[in-house]
Amino acid sequence: MRRTRRIGLSAFGLWLAGAAAALAPALPAGAAGMTTHTWMAEEAVHLVETPELRALLLAHLDQVRSGAKFPDGGYLPNLIHGEEAHWQRFFDARLARLLARTDCGDLSDPAGPCAPEIAHLMGNVAHGTGDEVWDWLFEPNSPDLDEYYLHRDLVAFQGEGGQELVMDLVAIAHYGVQPHEVPPLPSMPELIAAFEAAGLPGVTEVHLEAGQGLFGVLYDIEATWAAQHAGGVMTNMPWLSAHMVTAPGGVHYAARSIAGQWETLWARMLGQPHRTRVSNTYPADGQTGIPASGWVRTYLPGSHRDRGGARTRIAASLTDSLPYRVPGGPGVSTQLPPGAMILSERDTGAVLPTLASFPRAVPYSADAGEHTIGIQPAVELQPCTWYRVDVTEALIDARNQPVEPYSWTFRTGADAEGTACPDDPPPPACSDGLDNDGDGLVDFPDDPACVSADSSLESSRCQNGIDDDGDGLLDFDGGASVNGGVPIGSPDPECARPYHDGERGSACGLGPELALALGLFQAMRRRSRVRVG
Repeated sequence: MRRTRRIGLSAFGLWLAGAAAALAPALPAGAAGMTTHTWMAEEAVHLVETPELRALLLAHLDQVRSGAKFPDGGYLPNLIHGEEAHWQRFFDARLARLLARTDCGDLSDPAGPCAPEIAHLMGNVAHGTGDEVWDWLFEPNSPDLDEYYLHRDLVAFQGEGGQELVMDLVAIAHYGVQPHEVPPLPSMPELIAAFEAAGLPGVTEVHLEAGQGLFGVLYDIEATWAAQHAGGVMTNMPWLSAHMVTAPGGVHYAARSIAGQWETLWARMLGQPHRTRVSNTYPADGQTGIPASGWVRTYLPGSHRDRGGARTRIAASLTDSLPYRVPGGPGVSTQLPPGAMILSERDTGAVLPTLASFPRAVPYSADAGEHTIGIQPAVELQPCTWYRVDVTEALIDARNQPVEPYSWTFRTGADAEGTACPDDPPPPACSDGLDNDGDGLVDFPDDPACVSADSSLESSRCQNGIDDDGDGLLDFDGGASVNGGVPIGSPDPECARPYHDGERGSACGLGPELALALGLFQAMRRRSRVRVG
């Protein structure tokens, strides 16, 4: 049973009733994506390179998960903190509060008194980063491919403008992502003080308790919907469902961007030398098969039918934010400084002209602190041609320091679809027609270790027939998939999915507040991330 710190049950029920009665008129639907955000943060923990940081996050994984969904609790009716909780301005206010405290001791100690709060902050960071890359790179695939699921049971909660709810259902039903216990917030007074320092007074403990206390019920609602609708989602949205993990802006992409931000935030917290750098890009360095045409268009975030152009975007994730508006100060420009990001032909050095307003911070306004930058050419690209992107020291971060220079290259395909050029390298392991790991299973979707056709590995520790950690348990299925369908032993609970290790908890049934919670869920979906692109 999920143990959640709540307002007393009767008080919580009264709050639910009052909030449900105050539901606002319908706004354009947004998407909370609590399950997907938690998943992104969990995946990022395994990509952290600093041992001390990884140890702290693993010791307080419950708070990492809690922080990863924390902003969405602020979109409930009568609450005000959801939007500010997404951005670097708030993260910096939280960090400043931590550094000013005298009771934390060694901040790197996983058993230290402030370790849960640090883990929650890192999870909080993960949510904002996940939104940036998901909205800019992943969701525009929906209009490109005309993939939508607008079932009558969900239309009040899910519109065409955001796909995180339906992808949550796929995450639960297809990828095995499960809910977890929701711990108490580590320090509500510190959170309230950070909101005020970020320019948002008026947040109260009642607000924070309300958002936190409802997450368990909302997870149970998503699990119920997953059982009813995940099949329909995967039928109507086959590409997004199959690629939500590996596509640009998807779970794995977001996790790499998140891990990079965590490393920089950790160095700042400990007073270690650091420099903002590029941690992730689309196209990836050395990627081939990028469309040669379709580049000259309007670019906006999200999945509305007037968006699109997912494959013809050039973007990079930074490990710290760009400058943002401080409380009471002037706004900041979304456009990057001249020469900060350059697109050129690799072999000739010819610099390409860019669309108006590019290069710029994406996907939204830079005022609260963005970590993603993009550049778009004003001309079509040439087929089967290498291009180079440079991020230069002209780009200044929120600490007023130049970003570490970085360059990467990509190659266009033969046409608008990115069809392979004659001299392109071979396809990835999960779509090459070969049994690369010798388990008798070939490519996606037949080999469970292939999370998609784009995956470069057909093997994983959770689908290799070996007890890698010596605990007497093996693989996600006890080794059945590599032994003709017959288990070799008992499944390892740490292998929630065949392609990756990760402990997954169990969930309880629906609570008595379900009917009212559904109303709140609707309001939260409508209010979350209603932003100007």
